[in-house]
Amino acid sequence: MKQVEIISIRTSIPYEEQARLYLKEFHQNIQGSSKVDIQLYANADIPGDLAVILCWPSNSYANRKSDLGLTLSDALRNFGLVDHTRWLMIGNLTPETHAHSRRRPSHDRQDSGRRGRTKRDGKSVTRGLNGSGGD
Repeated sequence: MKQVEIISIRTSIPYEEQARLYLKEFHQNIQGSSKVDIQLYANADIPGDLAVILCWPSNSYANRKSDLGLTLSDALRNFGLVDHTRWLMIGNLTPETHAHSRRRPSHDRQDSGRRGRTKRDGKSVTRGLNGSGGD
């Protein structure tokens, strides 16, 4: 079972760059010595919000957060407010073998932008209140 730890930090703008530099240095120091995949995200809407995602290949830390995650979240407290959560994968909603080859389902009807009217094969159809259609 896969495990993910999400460490989010809310910094003030002046501390954001320092936090990013710390995270890059941290990653360089542990690179190759751990089986964890580390990803860094920045909130697209809120400056100063960062998230570090630790992706473990198996449930190495069955009943607790990892030592690496605890060390990292403790160090990040120097830069702002930190939230550290642990998530266990319970299923995969998109099979990996077909994830990129699937097409979005096409719809027979397109809304024309007005209530009670739809388009079918280029023809306008007016629907009654009970949903029945008429041409």
